[in-house]
Amino acid sequence: MKVLIADDSSALRQALCAQVAQFGYTVTSAVDGADAVAKFQFDRPDLVLLDVEMPGMSGLEAAAAIRRCHDCDDWVPIVFLSSHTEAASIVAGIRVGGDDYLTKPIAPEVLLAKLSVMERLATMRHKLVQAQAELATKNEELLSLTRHDALTGIWNRRYHDECLDREFARALRQREPLALLILDVDHFKRYNDHYGHPAGDVCLRTVAQAAHAVFKRKTDVFARYGGEEFSALLPATDETGACKLAADIRVAISKLRLPHAASSVAANVTVSIGCACLVPDRDHAVEHLLTLADRALYVSKERGRDRVTRASQLAGKSQAA
Repeated sequence: MKVLIADDSSALRQALCAQVAQFGYTVTSAVDGADAVAKFQFDRPDLVLLDVEMPGMSGLEAAAAIRRCHDCDDWVPIVFLSSHTEAASIVAGIRVGGDDYLTKPIAPEVLLAKLSVMERLATMRHKLVQAQAELATKNEELLSLTRHDALTGIWNRRYHDECLDREFARALRQREPLALLILDVDHFKRYNDHYGHPAGDVCLRTVAQAAHAVFKRKTDVFARYGGEEFSALLPATDETGACKLAADIRVAISKLRLPHAASSVAANVTVSIGCACLVPDRDHAVEHLLTLADRALYVSKERGRDRVTRASQLAGKSQAA
């Protein structure tokens, strides 16, 4: 346990430091209240022993300053040292953030007993802080699991929807383009029927990993949208940039050379992609962007699959950017 001792009397301070060190604790000393606050911020001790009456900044003022500068989640006990035993003095110390009161002169056995109690409290405090940190880590891991697709490891539909709402609102505020890609593995039902569902799962994981590798920005959100469908949310991206990414994804999937004997499109697995982009306005809800991308995907399938279709090329293109 690290103990900070503050007393303006050099003799008393040295004697107290020697006693505490003799009991096996690490000691840091301060000559007055201001020095105590500075040492506290630098050393972050487990216990503070403060003389009440010190020139400049008193012990009570120093305790109040320590409580203001310290993280409340990492509480450190403060014990006042004083020759005063009046109730008012004790109450004043507690009110500014003190936890206990020792009357001078302090008997060694009383000091040791008090330090032992504070050491137990410090141990419990450290364990609590550690447990809180571990809990926070576990909560982050749990949150990550709820946002990731179990099969492919990429973001899931839930996280996609959260990001879509947030990015749509941000793009509306900043008057920036927001792009969305929806892609579908061509004739995936036939793939499952021909190769079996375990092979279909491997296919989806492989496609997801290859497509995910295309994205370089952390702000882009590539997710499994459902079944064999995937989505890519692209903030601050115009239609040209979005379609370039879509084309890169299509090529990346094609280069996998995953056999698809049941496909009427090609001998290997291919994808169809719908690309939509708009600068949000208050006349359209977020569903409008989804509708545009979904319509473009439908046209990609209708026109033979294994292609990218821009929503702006379709009817109602005035709504697309």
